[in-house]
Amino acid sequence: MKKQLKTVTGVLTAALLAGSLTACSEGKTEEATNETNNKDGVTLQLLQFKEDQAAIVQAMIEDFNAQSDGITVEATILGDDFSATRQARFAGNDGPDIFFVEGYGDAQTWLEYLTDLSDEEWVSDLADHTVDGVTFDGKIYGFPIGLEGYGFVYNKDLFEQAGITEVPTTLSELREVDEKLKANGIQSTCDCMSEWWFTGQHLLSLPFALVDEPQEFAESITSGDAVVSDDPYMDGFFDIMDLMVEYGQGEDSIGVDYNTSIAKFAAGETAMMMTGSWAEASMISANPDMNLGIFPVCMSDDPADARMATNVSAYYAINNQSEYVEEAKTFLNWMHDNYQKYFVDQMNLIPAFTEGITVDSLGMTGKEISEYVNKGITCPFAFYFWPSGAKEEFHAPLQQYAAGMADRDETMDELQNIWNKYAAD
Repeated sequence: MKKQLKTVTGVLTAALLAGSLTACSEGKTEEATNETNNKDGVTLQLLQFKEDQAAIVQAMIEDFNAQSDGITVEATILGDDFSATRQARFAGNDGPDIFFVEGYGDAQTWLEYLTDLSDEEWVSDLADHTVDGVTFDGKIYGFPIGLEGYGFVYNKDLFEQAGITEVPTTLSELREVDEKLKANGIQSTCDCMSEWWFTGQHLLSLPFALVDEPQEFAESITSGDAVVSDDPYMDGFFDIMDLMVEYGQGEDSIGVDYNTSIAKFAAGETAMMMTGSWAEASMISANPDMNLGIFPVCMSDDPADARMATNVSAYYAINNQSEYVEEAKTFLNWMHDNYQKYFVDQMNLIPAFTEGITVDSLGMTGKEISEYVNKGITCPFAFYFWPSGAKEEFHAPLQQYAAGMADRDETMDELQNIWNKYAAD
């Protein structure tokens, strides 16, 4: 779940496309195409997001194509256009053979097109709860790519320079960290508040993730039995937004995009950034000497609420209307056999499978997130429980709040209106 850095549409077959790991941005599309040598065999069309991992996906598919007998995969990897493209392709009877779904609501929306994968061999190797989001009536409909987590990624060296020896576990402690950094001439953050997914998805998810039974609470808002303002963590959410503006770019905060946020953090100009383990490769690519850590975003003054947001960010699903369901299953089985090499060692994902898997290769943030997972100090990606389409629109009222154009009550009223609009669809 994260902002993609750069739109790359790739038809991936015999040759590995050159280039470094892409970073996320909007507005530019770059196409990279390889000719297929599979003249007589089966060609599978794959559609997914996660452009930040595009080079790794390219390498993985190239390896599969070289090793498989008569099966070639051609992949399109998108960013912000993924959902619209997926919808358009299925509407035009051009659905891909394999495609990404997110868990819970998104998977439920596409359930009529999903192939039951419950009897596949890799199912017995799944880690606990990794297919909860694609399990309906006891049947499993997706192959999990792995778990990701997000919070405040921070520069340990800058924290040490400011005399900060422990990460904050409460809102009050977070403000103290901001003040210490400021006293030492260090800007706390430069978060990408211009990006819809940052405010309307990742950040807003947190107060909904910390309530008791997040899915049930979201469903109660959808049914009209509760409202957004019933969430006891909303004040803490707005406090976090206030801190991001005050100790970030001030009145310019709402104009900061993801690339700027990454660049300033990697250059040592800011001490922390709300993002996830997926961003580490871009940071280290820009500054190999960075010493990174990650801690949960604090939404209250109770340390028990300092929980790392973690979830399986996407699943590979097989289109049950495809002519090549069995061939698509072959590709998923191959990915399972090569899971360590690509998904753990290179994509830095917390493993969704257990047999023969090690986490020694995980990056600095991935290892720390794994510790939170192992200790059970986590909360879900609550945006999976919201009405489809709402998260994109939540961004506008949150930007108005950050700009000082609306107060908290007005903002929650508008969030409620948007929720109601999509719940009725």
